[in-house]
Amino acid sequence: MRRLGGGSGRGARGGAVDGGAAVRHGVDPLDPMATASFEDVAGEATAARELEKRQNSIVVTQKIRDEWIRDQLRSRKDEFTKYHDLKLFVTTWNVNGKKPSESLEALLSVGGAERPDIYVCGFQELVDLTAGNVVMDSASKDRTSTWVDAIGATLKRMYGGEGLHYKLLTARNLVGVMVCVFVNRAHVARVPQLSVQTAITATGVMGMGNKGGVSLRFQLYDTTFCFVCAHLAAHREAVEARNADYRNIMLKTTFKDDAQTLVHRSAEERLAAPSDATTMLPDGHGVYNRANDGALGPASVRGGGLAPATMPGFGAVGPDDTDSEAGETSAGMGAGDGGSGNTAGAGGEDDMLQHSSLNLAPVLAEQTFSIADHDYVFWLGDFNYRIVMPHSIDEVFRHVDANDLAWLRRNDQLLSEQAAGRTFVGFKEGEIEFLPTYKFQAGTNQYDRRPEKKVRAPAFCDRILWRDVNGASARIQQYVSCPTLTISDHKPVIGIFEARVKEVVPSDRSRVFQEIVRQLDRWENAERPQLQVEPQTITFEGGLRYMERREETILLANTCNVPVTWRFVPNMEDLAICKPWLRLDPDFGLIPPGERAEVRVIALVEHTTARAVAAGADDLDDILVLRLEGGRDHFVCVSSAFAPTCFGVDLARLARTHHPFAASADDIKVCRLDREARLGADKAAQPLRLPKELWWLCNFLWNFDLLKVSQIFVMSARLANPDKLRAVRRAIDAGHELVPEDEDGASVTASHAMAHAVATIIIEFLQALPEPVVPFALFPRFDMENQSMDVWGRRFLDQLPPLNHNVFIYIITFLREIVKCRPYNDIKPSDLAAVFAHVLLRPAEVLVKQKETSVQANVPFDLPNWFTGEKKESTLQHMAETLILHFINADRAFLL
Repeated sequence: MRRLGGGSGRGARGGAVDGGAAVRHGVDPLDPMATASFEDVAGEATAARELEKRQNSIVVTQKIRDEWIRDQLRSRKDEFTKYHDLKLFVTTWNVNGKKPSESLEALLSVGGAERPDIYVCGFQELVDLTAGNVVMDSASKDRTSTWVDAIGATLKRMYGGEGLHYKLLTARNLVGVMVCVFVNRAHVARVPQLSVQTAITATGVMGMGNKGGVSLRFQLYDTTFCFVCAHLAAHREAVEARNADYRNIMLKTTFKDDAQTLVHRSAEERLAAPSDATTMLPDGHGVYNRANDGALGPASVRGGGLAPATMPGFGAVGPDDTDSEAGETSAGMGAGDGGSGNTAGAGGEDDMLQHSSLNLAPVLAEQTFSIADHDYVFWLGDFNYRIVMPHSIDEVFRHVDANDLAWLRRNDQLLSEQAAGRTFVGFKEGEIEFLPTYKFQAGTNQYDRRPEKKVRAPAFCDRILWRDVNGASARIQQYVSCPTLTISDHKPVIGIFEARVKEVVPSDRSRVFQEIVRQLDRWENAERPQLQVEPQTITFEGGLRYMERREETILLANTCNVPVTWRFVPNMEDLAICKPWLRLDPDFGLIPPGERAEVRVIALVEHTTARAVAAGADDLDDILVLRLEGGRDHFVCVSSAFAPTCFGVDLARLARTHHPFAASADDIKVCRLDREARLGADKAAQPLRLPKELWWLCNFLWNFDLLKVSQIFVMSARLANPDKLRAVRRAIDAGHELVPEDEDGASVTASHAMAHAVATIIIEFLQALPEPVVPFALFPRFDMENQSMDVWGRRFLDQLPPLNHNVFIYIITFLREIVKCRPYNDIKPSDLAAVFAHVLLRPAEVLVKQKETSVQANVPFDLPNWFTGEKKESTLQHMAETLILHFINADRAFLL
């Protein structure tokens, strides 16, 4: 458990002596004759640090005060908000690589309806999805310009001179997927330039852009919109892949703030922004100035560079010239004439326990937010959901010919998956009153039934869904297809919506703000703050299990007559407010007199903590320090046992442990006696040739013929069910038999779900080892590729410790069996090599370990030339993959 207070090797509680300050005052800190003067300087430095602490405390208190004011403003938002009802026109069309060779008036007209305020047009397959077009984006950008120009010209032609009232806000493409937005000029001035951003997330093979999503966001008045145009995985049977594509786009797509501003994520943030009297002031674009607001930024913080990007000929922001990568973001200024844009580099996905804590560090360069952080989210595109199997193609055609929409809707994959809670949860869709939009014979209004072609069952591939939150409200007025357009094998789908947007009345908000501040001032001038904190000891009963989240609650009650500003702070010797396996939510706040608050204490032991606990370097005990501004500190002790587990244990101990890690004392004795009876006492005491847990997991997949499951290991982490992951972890720790079916009996679906869960646990098990199967010291050098791989490979195997050698050969042999099933699982050796290189060699950790070794040995850390440059990590990954791929493809005799 961490100690409270206490000094360190650098000095007392006040900190280390500032030798630099002593030198600046003309005193040698190492001169024993200058002790008195040096102590004076040390005291001066300590006083300066104490002053800095007090100043920091004042800043943090002000931030918490501002956050409470924002909460109060949110609760009273109706007192300073007015609303506008706007018309949105949203359409999606897979154009099958065609140019706009026919009039688009049929697509963009709204009949007798009121003219839209916003046009949102999404397209898929603007170009043929050839390898050249996927890698080189020039053809896609040219085709994007062609379609955007055609839309603009059509709007001008439809509305005559009034067509000039529409202005292109921005456009963006990912290979053949494109989305563009035109806004009525009457509203353009109410779109903050910095709020216009785009992002792309590729989900195709190896992360290429043949499938994926293009997201576009902006703020209109004080309401935020996000439109996601997507092309999801094809083929009728690939339902899980489509669901996974949706989840990946939702999770991985991020929008990035510019270095000095925080763009409003939703109307709630804009409505609750403190008014002119506070330190956070909206500028003319409706964004927060972050110069004085480093402490209360969003949770997800990442770095990255900015580069200009404009789309020639558009007069607005469009596709930039950077590569298409998952999560790449472009921040645009397309609302103004001649605007230019910014493009920021991609950022990785947040760790599940990343959270926002009070931070006194300087303001970071960038912060991110997601698709979900908007008032309105619209998804449009070719989602590729088909009619559920096993209905035959002929049966589907019969119901289409009979115009049996009820049957078609009842058997639609998307509606079925959505009802089961597996995709698009919380999204709405208009009633489908049109026939399937795919697959037609191009140039006709006839479904393609030509016998010489591959006949597809008609399906509602093309869809528009939406979600509104934070009081936003959208109502769909029309949801139709456009059968008269015939250039593609898809028909467009159109949705016309009425959406309510919010507008803040500054004078009314200022009045409400002043009332809140005056009330807060009256409270603060009353007396000393006090809190009742319960409990003061938290114990996770039954202990924590590996990767199983637990939660407890701390109750805070304000028992005085003044508002209490509180926050958790680090212990004296620590930098973080709690150990890595804990999360506090929230970790700061303000409680008015007589009110209460709850703090969720969330525990999750992942591989880094499991390694430390298994090695005896750490425990699951912590002391939380709760600080009251102007009051005393409170302490909450958190403790837990750690359920015995194989995760985080080193290979040597795994091999020496013959019994399951979670076995009882009686079971351990039975296991030992049984082993001695079978092998004799001497052999029974010898270490295993490889961890039994690894053998159990791999043998399960082999025995039940589950190596044939499509994309096993490659897609398993995305497809694994959390409940099954938990069940597999518990089973191998307890030594229980794994079964491939659910309780109601065997099924293909259940078996496949179990296969993905077991495959994911194999990766988890290898990742949790304190040192990888290939020790860090034996990571291949750069000259590996300059030698005969057979000669180098044999030398590499000879260098592996015996136990590591056994495990490595076993895993490689297992991977070779998976490759033999390629006709069934569609897995390439290179795909497996990419997955297992991460855990067998851990290239991402190699540089860190080598640097630590250099520091400990007090030798310079000079990397070879091939380690330098921005791509050193990708180079290491390539080397690791090359090694694994070589052994997968090697002759069997080479491994013996």
